[in-house]
Amino acid sequence: MSFQRIGEFKAAKDIEQHESLSFNSSSKPYSFKIPTHIVEAIDICSSHMGLSRNQLVNQLIVTYLAQSFSEFVDGYSSAFSDSGKTEAQFLLDELNRAVQGSNASEEAVGFLDQEITNFIQLHNMSPAVSLNLHSGKLEAE
Repeated sequence: MSFQRIGEFKAAKDIEQHESLSFNSSSKPYSFKIPTHIVEAIDICSSHMGLSRNQLVNQLIVTYLAQSFSEFVDGYSSAFSDSGKTEAQFLLDELNRAVQGSNASEEAVGFLDQEITNFIQLHNMSPAVSLNLHSGKLEAE
C-alpha cells in the first residue's frame, strides 16, 4: 500500500467521522412508498457499496437535498424579476422563508443552513456566505 493510499484512507475516515459528528441527532422513523424496481435498484447499489439500504437512502437525501431545493428556487424565482438579488441571495432568502414557516428544530435549521451554504460555495454562486447578526439571517456577499 502506498503512502498516497494511506493518506486517502485516512482522509476518508476523517471526513466520515466529521459528517457523523456534525449532526448527530436521534433517528426518526420515516417511511414512503416507491416502485418496486427502484427499491431493487437501491438494494443492488447499496449491497455493492457495502451499505444498508437505509444508509444509502440517507446519504442520497443528504447529498441531493440542497440541490433539489436550489433547483426549485431557481424555477420559482424565474417567474419574478428581482435584478437586485444574486442567485445565492435569492436561495438564502427562500430558505429563510421556508424555515420561518416551520416548527423545525434548531438542529434541522442548522443542517439546512450548512448544506445550502456548502452548495452555494461548491457551485461558486457567491464568494462567501455570512450570518447577519442584526437580522439573524444568512446573506451572500
